Amino acid sequence: MSRVVLRISGRTTGDEDILVSKVFHMYSKYAEAQGWSIAVVPDRASLREPLMEVVAFLRGENAFLNLQYETGVHRLQWVPPTEQEGRVFTSKVVVAVATERDESDGFGGSAYPSETIRTYNFPQNRVTDHRIAFTLHELDLVMDGKLDPIIQALTAHYGGESA
Repeated sequence: MSRVVLRISGRTTGDEDILVSKVFHMYSKYAEAQGWSIAVVPDRASLREPLMEVVAFLRGENAFLNLQYETGVHRLQWVPPTEQEGRVFTSKVVVAVATERDESDGFGGSAYPSETIRTYNFPQNRVTDHRIAFTLHELDLVMDGKLDPIIQALTAHYGGESA
């Protein structure tokens, strides 16, 4: 049984609050599918809009093992509901995953890492993990918490164990 801290942060301008909510939903659905418990830290985040940061504890079998490669910048390409001309916008959120012990050290590094690790392209229903050149044309399923293909590809690439 492992306990990890998940932090998802957006910038303070633009529509990143919507995207923080989408990414949090993705990880929440994944945690639910794994049978993990999830508890949002109430003094660090509010589920009311605008949602610029979420900090949550995930507890369950192999939680850190499965999420260890998720830390980094996640770029989202999307068409906001208010966009009249169909232009694609690019926004970024930062995901940090740490064991509970590492979290006390500030998630082991910069609050805003510079490396974009993954792009979620909503208009093309595509997700790409840039570290391993892995592309999946099932973004709708990924955003609904179906992260297993990505996690398995990362684990295979880095030679780690998968749950």
